[in-house]
Amino acid sequence: MKRYLKFTNDDYIVHENKEIKFKKIANFESINFSYGMCELGWLIIREKFGTKLILWQSSDFRDFLVLLEIDFTEFQNSFIDKNLEFKDVFPIQEILSMILGSESNYWAELFTNLLIKEKSFQSNILSVFDNYKINKWASQRLKHNVLKIRSIINNQKKTDGSDM
Repeated sequence: MKRYLKFTNDDYIVHENKEIKFKKIANFESINFSYGMCELGWLIIREKFGTKLILWQSSDFRDFLVLLEIDFTEFQNSFIDKNLEFKDVFPIQEILSMILGSESNYWAELFTNLLIKEKSFQSNILSVFDNYKINKWASQRLKHNVLKIRSIINNQKKTDGSDM
């Protein structure tokens, strides 16, 4: 998969009696939650719950929602390799699609707040918002967050001509 970068210093873990090579991306110590990437998808490691493999084509990213309730500074400081881009090592579009599909203002507001603070996402994330009719169910706060994200993307495109 494109997202699985050719990392150095891979780790190994046994999941369902198979050894899996993966790269640990983040370790959120306060909630005993770590995650990484492997050739098959996202690997979540929780001390009390064991490991879980979320395949690339999956649409169930509920396990990641707990991260949205963490303090932003702790969230940022939990990433192991500070040189990696958030947009490359976090399932942004997948989580956003899942949240918007569930029509949950709570999770959507938390996630859009995180995106606004991170300012690291690809402009094609706008198509995810466009695919869901959020005007019918979204709170005013969520609608404003989406406008902020659009503004961030438009400003970024103007300043460097990139696709974030």
